Amino acid sequence: MGMEGLTGAEAGSLSAIRGSGGTVSVDATTKRTGAYSFKCAPVTTGTGYIFLAGWSTSTGLGTGDFASGATRYLTFYVKFDTLPSADEMICRADSASNLNEAQLRITSSGNIKLYDQNSTNLLYTSTAALSTGTWYRIELKVEISNTGAYTLNIYPDDADGSTPETTSGTADFKQGAGTFVSKFALGKVADTNGSGYVAYFDDIAIADDAFYPGKCELMIPNADGTYTDFSGSGDYTELDEVPADTTDFLISSLVADQAQTAALESAATAGISGTVNAVLALTYTSRPTAGNTFRLRYRSTSDVDSADWTTGSPQYHGVLSTTKPGGGAWDTTALDGLEIGIVERDTAQITRLQAVHAEVHFTEAAAATTYPWRLTLLGVG
Repeated sequence: MGMEGLTGAEAGSLSAIRGSGGTVSVDATTKRTGAYSFKCAPVTTGTGYIFLAGWSTSTGLGTGDFASGATRYLTFYVKFDTLPSADEMICRADSASNLNEAQLRITSSGNIKLYDQNSTNLLYTSTAALSTGTWYRIELKVEISNTGAYTLNIYPDDADGSTPETTSGTADFKQGAGTFVSKFALGKVADTNGSGYVAYFDDIAIADDAFYPGKCELMIPNADGTYTDFSGSGDYTELDEVPADTTDFLISSLVADQAQTAALESAATAGISGTVNAVLALTYTSRPTAGNTFRLRYRSTSDVDSADWTTGSPQYHGVLSTTKPGGGAWDTTALDGLEIGIVERDTAQITRLQAVHAEVHFTEAAAATTYPWRLTLLGVG
């Protein structure tokens, strides 16, 4: 399948991910790329974390867990303002029922430790130590099995071309009946030694086939799209707020299959280049009363519709895609024609469309190597 989850906090809201808890926020001051990052700042015995998983095709919500696949690859970037005074968790891989199958901890010196299921055995302690004030890239592969394969890569900085400290092998990553990673947590989900820290997480990718270093950027509306059946107080400008708000919206006339889409800014305007790994089409919707039904629609050269969904008040819905409409890998040309919106499927309960965005994960092309001019002197005579 490839990439299954992505976020750089670019929607500007904790509501656009699987879940969160403790002292955690979306931060606009310290970020690796884009406009935001996730800030986890647990204090003493307290927590601060985010949960990450996929987007359900049956509900459209990002609160669902991965449903299958024993092996998953997590790529994330992290920067610490302060380190804990004793070892504390910074990452956890869970199977069903929140079973802790693998865990990363950071020491007071900045070393990274890898543990197996239920933190029973210490598998590795990094030689290199993470320093405060620097972005690092960390990659973790976990296979849920009693003899599961793992890989841990720790890059000395966030440069994608740098050489990592790496370890790999097999270990026991399986408790009970769990057979797959249902979700990842970043930050401190549970206390270990009563110590706090401040960490920022950005440009996160989850996949079932490989690590995906790169960046996340957000594309926002800049024009009306192909479908403009909805009414309201204006046009696409009602749908471009980041973070999304509940003040502006467009609504249908309660006619089945009415649609509204917004055209998004170009890839270049959003700062996207190189290889496009995946696109997360997001809508922010609400309802006056329960019982409404709608579909998310995104399009480039053709329409792609989700299943029929219902919405809370308000709620993010999303479709993560690694292929563009009509087939083939996403590229910047397809992004330049991207539209996102919804289709009304109800004739009794209105769906309010309040915002649309696309969060895009991409890997920039490697910079060309340049060499200084060489001067050759030729003898004469």
